[in-house]
Amino acid sequence: MNSACVVELGEIFVKVLEASHDGTMFQAQAMGLEQYDSAALKSNQNAIVNEGVKHVQKALANSGTTKSNVHIIIPDALSYSRIVTMPHLNERELISAIKYQADQFIPMPLEDTNLDLEVLYEDPVTKKNLILIVAASKSIVENAQNLVEQAGLLPLSLQAEVSACNRLCQLLFAKEKTGTEQGTEGFFVFNMGYQSSSLYFYDTIKSTFIYTRSIPTGLMVFQRELEVNLNIDKQRAIELLRTFGTAQNASYKLETILAPALRDLLTQLKSAIDTLRTTNAAHIKGLYMFNNSNNFRALDQLLAHELGIPSSSLDLSPFFESNKVLEAYRQYLSYFVVTAGGTLA
Repeated sequence: MNSACVVELGEIFVKVLEASHDGTMFQAQAMGLEQYDSAALKSNQNAIVNEGVKHVQKALANSGTTKSNVHIIIPDALSYSRIVTMPHLNERELISAIKYQADQFIPMPLEDTNLDLEVLYEDPVTKKNLILIVAASKSIVENAQNLVEQAGLLPLSLQAEVSACNRLCQLLFAKEKTGTEQGTEGFFVFNMGYQSSSLYFYDTIKSTFIYTRSIPTGLMVFQRELEVNLNIDKQRAIELLRTFGTAQNASYKLETILAPALRDLLTQLKSAIDTLRTTNAAHIKGLYMFNNSNNFRALDQLLAHELGIPSSSLDLSPFFESNKVLEAYRQYLSYFVVTAGGTLA
């Protein structure tokens, strides 16, 4: 069984995963996780780039992978995505129409942009296609490729988080498909980033994402609120978030301190829920979260209470065979959701 190796260049972590999938379970051959600064993807300064290369090399060394051909994933925070409905067109007409659509939401000249198109769903009745448009600046794409190449690797492909996550959800939620082709039902998938986050809606009838939204609230907002209001450092702020809602930090009144940031996040999530219910009459079964939500204890309970829908962490454990590699990183699996999707490319 052939394995694939993915290097995910996240906002604050480099993640390495070499894994195979037998149709039922993932088998992890190598895993690595290393903190780094995503400034390496945005800068051409040698010192910053070299520091980024060192972190990639360290993540690779820690993982123990022997693969040199890798798939790259870049953060949603450094790309732009939108899902649009288009009539069935020939290739030339589609590209022209997509460029017009892309020009409406990409804040940079198209000549400086790499566009990726993926047909997510073809409606047999309306003859219309659901298309994922992902755009990233050419400089970000080139920097990501150069970073990986300088670490001694050969890039096979490059994609954004949204694409890899959709692929994983198609695998994880396959049993949720009911057989009907009518209506909209499924789950929200909340990718909690560091500086910003992404929200997707996975339609179990169409077996694909049908909605994506960028949310300007990430873990950093909550961390900074604690740092400023309690005069503590970053590490202590993260520790408090990891014990949010427990008796050991009750004296800090974290609910009061974090209330403005939580209100902003809930406003974004409620807006997305209203949009899906209004425009698609969607039956929303629940919300799954991953990534930096791993550092925010009881966030799932808080969202479930405020949004009125079941909310929980997206647990990859049942989908991985247990072995020494997995056991070493089991507590960090929430960070590897997108990375796992990347191995299915």
